[in-house]
Amino acid sequence: MKKSLLYITLFAAYSSNAQDTTQSIAPTDAAGTGIQFKALKNNDQVLPRWALDVTYKYGALENDIEMINLNQSYTESLNNSFSKPVFSKGSSHGASLQLGYFFGKNRRWGLGTGVSLFMQKGNVTVNEFKTHYRSTDENNTVFRQILSNKIPITEEVRSTNINIPLVIKYKHQFKDSKLGLTVDVGGFVGISSQNKFKANGQFDYEAAYKYDGGIGGYDNKPGFDSTSHLITREFYNQHPAEGQTTDQFFQRKFDEGYNVALNRNVQKEGTTSYTKMSYGFIFQPSISYYLGYNTTFLLGGYYMYQMLENEGNENYRLTDKVGAYNSITEGTKRNVATSWGLNVGFRFFFGEKRDVDGDGVADKNDNCPLEFGDLAFMGCPDFDKDGILDRDDECRFEYGSETANGCPDRDGDGIADSKDACPDEPGIRVDDAALNGCSPLKIAREMAKRAGVTVNEKTTTNETVETYYDVLQSNLIHFDFGKSEIHPSSLTVLDDAATLLAKNRKIMIIEWSY
Repeated sequence: MKKSLLYITLFAAYSSNAQDTTQSIAPTDAAGTGIQFKALKNNDQVLPRWALDVTYKYGALENDIEMINLNQSYTESLNNSFSKPVFSKGSSHGASLQLGYFFGKNRRWGLGTGVSLFMQKGNVTVNEFKTHYRSTDENNTVFRQILSNKIPITEEVRSTNINIPLVIKYKHQFKDSKLGLTVDVGGFVGISSQNKFKANGQFDYEAAYKYDGGIGGYDNKPGFDSTSHLITREFYNQHPAEGQTTDQFFQRKFDEGYNVALNRNVQKEGTTSYTKMSYGFIFQPSISYYLGYNTTFLLGGYYMYQMLENEGNENYRLTDKVGAYNSITEGTKRNVATSWGLNVGFRFFFGEKRDVDGDGVADKNDNCPLEFGDLAFMGCPDFDKDGILDRDDECRFEYGSETANGCPDRDGDGIADSKDACPDEPGIRVDDAALNGCSPLKIAREMAKRAGVTVNEKTTTNETVETYYDVLQSNLIHFDFGKSEIHPSSLTVLDDAATLLAKNRKIMIIEWSY
């Protein structure tokens, strides 16, 4: 706790406090700098109608793939077992550029369109692919082709989609905050969807020929006729050829023109495209944060649904001849793609130059765009014309001074007359309302009386005391910030005061704590 050594030192301590208090309650910026967003951040109608959104999206991806009817594409097929393609490890990322226009008085609702580019990837797996179907070999002989996979067929697929959205846009600023809410919801048209695939699989190509007075023909029964000529793994294991392995036997048959092979690996890369225009739906909510008059940062999420289809692939076969392979995506009839994740970007407002409050200062430059103000204060009002903005003026309808926060101050001591106990005499700021704004001598005498000390008016008003008072008034005693230690710069003042006290020993000394 600080203690004054005498009533004049009390004045120095109060002066130090007065300096700190003045700094804390003085206007932060009388010219209005730094308050540009105070009105903007609460009012959507201040912003221009046109906006450009640049966003990036990253999230998860799921595909629900439906193949064409393989029972029909493989002619007169029997014993079919086609498992549904399974999609896994999906992810999606992309960017969009969208132009929006907000209409109505409040400018909260609008329409937007533009273009988006998405890069998506994932694995497509078919666990089982088996069929018997009617085919023709290199000698144009009809036979039954027996096709089966030995390991799951897997494709690494990377897709590129270009879409054109048409969305309803909504925006709303939260009260007393730069934060707001923006939502885009609507549909889009996919104008291009291309897939790059990298396939890995393994197949058995086996054959059965009907025997009816000669080899040839297709037996459309589930089993085999006892006279059928079989080139299958099972038949060879029952009737092995002397001096030949299974692989050698099948290779010889393949060289003779039969479409047969065992454990034939498929490793192929290629490109396919969806042939029909696709359609989709997108929902994109975000929290907005205003960085400046025409720039907003967006952070939120998105959900996207897209229907992709093919046509003209009725004769599709995943594989038929040894070594031939067509992508699973090429045999897709319909693919329902859903994606969800993070959305981040910026919104830039542009277009019209507006002056909502009609004060002659364009909204873009108006620090108070919804209040009629003065050009000298960048559009902010100053009703009493005292040079203090109304929002910083504690007495906005009375001409005042800057040091008194816009309130009248007759004695110019920085304390408003309404709070000044001595409005016609310069004083200092203290917590006691009965003494706030009074001179240090008056404060010291009042404090002495409250302490029960008799004050000798003759002694306390002689020339020596006044001289002592002048020394301290012109050379304030300063304390270190937040400490009770006197700053070294004030030691000389204390030395002068001590000299005066030594020469005038009849001066009354009052000790006072605060």
